[in-house]
Amino acid sequence: MNPTANQFTEGARQIRMYQYVDGIALAIYVYDYLLTFADEVELVWASRWTVMKIAFLLDRYLFVPNLIIQQFPAVLRTLTWNGPLNCTGLAQAYSYLSQFGVYFSGAVLCLRLWVMWNKNRRILIVLCSIMLGTAAYHYYIDISGFTMHQ
Repeated sequence: MNPTANQFTEGARQIRMYQYVDGIALAIYVYDYLLTFADEVELVWASRWTVMKIAFLLDRYLFVPNLIIQQFPAVLRTLTWNGPLNCTGLAQAYSYLSQFGVYFSGAVLCLRLWVMWNKNRRILIVLCSIMLGTAAYHYYIDISGFTMHQ
């Protein structure tokens, strides 16, 4: 079934809306970054390097390339998309960065919850099982090319 002009128009409208929302998120992130950078330098960068410090920094700064990649087509509209740098490559990069960022943030949250529950092994097993199950499901969707629309 060939997509109609209305479907293309609706798809373009949705893409534009996502770009606006991501642009707003980037503006809020930059604003927060500017407000908290001095504290971050004093409290985080000056401290010794630990696993949690690395986790914090990765969690904080992986968001930026993710949003930049998402905004890339909107910023460089004049680019021809049939070369080595194309929409498919950007979409894959965005997908992988997004998934890594979500799972990494989830892992940091799971570690915090585990510590809050006095390092209860059962809690850790439940949290890890949920994260691994979710990751496996998303991996399956990516591999199978599953889409909601037929």
